[in-house]
Order: sequence, then structure tokens, then C-alpha cells
Amino acid sequence: MKSKTLLAAVFVSAFAVISTGCASKKADKADAAAPVSEKKTEGKADGKTEDKKNQEAVQQVQPNVEEVSRQERIDAEKVKEEEARKAAESTPAAVVGKLESIHFDFDKSDIKSDDGKILAKNAEVLKAHPSVNVVIEGHCDERGTAEYNLALGERRASSAKKYLVSLGVEETKLGTISYGEEKPLDEGHNETAWAKNRRAQFAEK
Repeated sequence: MKSKTLLAAVFVSAFAVISTGCASKKADKADAAAPVSEKKTEGKADGKTEDKKNQEAVQQVQPNVEEVSRQERIDAEKVKEEEARKAAESTPAAVVGKLESIHFDFDKSDIKSDDGKILAKNAEVLKAHPSVNVVIEGHCDERGTAEYNLALGERRASSAKKYLVSLGVEETKLGTISYGEEKPLDEGHNETAWAKNRRAQFAEK
């Protein structure tokens, strides 16, 4: 009987030792697993932070890209507008519109000094637009016969043409015509009106 009791006591003691060892091993495993779990959690947190930073960076870059694209469109529109303006200014009508008329003394066809300056400006315009051809119109006031004024108007137009050629304008670009007294600029019958009508002016050829 004592032998059985002693055996039972030994068995209980052994079981207690084994149970304690298992519990210790489980605790060690739990402790070892805890940092791993924490590391995984930290890794996820760092990943979220990195993604957020990337998103913020994209959000900062996106407005800059849109601003650059907007500025590029504005610049392109300005270039087109400038090209259109230059094209409009280069049409024959626009070029002729820049040419100033000159005036003559009574019964004269020589170029006065002030009118020479005007023709010099006209020459620069014509040389800057070599594709544009013009005709120089000679005009007179109402005094004198129609035949005389036609001849006088032709001399005035020819004088203006020769002057422009002397300044470097190609002769082939220039034509002449005389209207005499037929197309007065001012319908008056006084010296003020006559002075305006004694002129050479420019038109498209």
C-alpha cells in the first residue's frame, strides 16, 4: 500500500515538472513572437507613412504641371496672335496704307525737301515688303486745262517714282498713272483746297 502511494506521489511530481516546463516554453515562444508582431505593425505603419508622403508629393507636383501647361497655352496663343498681326500688316492693302502722300507747289513737279523725307520713309516700308507692288498717282488742282493737268500729274508721279528708285526701291515694283484734276481730295475752290489736291499718292498695283 505504501509502495503504491509512493509511486503515485512520484508520478504527480513528474507531471508537475513537465507541465511547468511546457508552460515556460509557451511563455518563451510568446515573448519571442511579440517583437515580430510589433515589427510587422511598425512596418505597416511605415508603409502607410511612405504612401502618404508620396501622395503629398504628387499633389504638390500636379498643380505645378498644370500651371506650366497653362502658361505654355498662353505663350502659344500669343505667338499665333503675333503671327496673325504680322501677316495682316504684310498684306498689300496694309502696306499701301502706311505710305504717305506728298504735295507739290503750283505748276511744279519737283520734290520738296520735306516731301523727300516722307518718300524716304515710304522707301523703307516698300523695301521691307518686297512682294508688294504699288502705283503712284499724280494729281493736280482744277486750274489749267484737262490735257495740261494730265501731263503735269504724270510728271509728278514720275518724279516720286525716280526718287524712290534712287533710295533703293526696285523700279519694277512701281507704276505711275495721272488723274490730272479728275480726282480732287478737296472739292473747294481756294488755295487751301488746291494745295491738298496737288499731290502724288499711292495705291495697290
